[in-house]
Amino acid sequence: SDGIAAGMSLEEMQQEITMDDYSHWGGHDWVHENVLAMYHFLTD
Repeated sequence: SDGIAAGMSLEEMQQEITMDDYSHWGGHDWVHENVLAMYHFLTD
């Protein structure tokens, strides 16, 4: 929600939010899709 409040676009947030600290977790390759889902959850 910080990115939305700062006026960032979805694409900007998908590039900036990488969650590198969790790269060893299963499903980490879904980060972009999860950012997309949360963006729509918070804005729709």
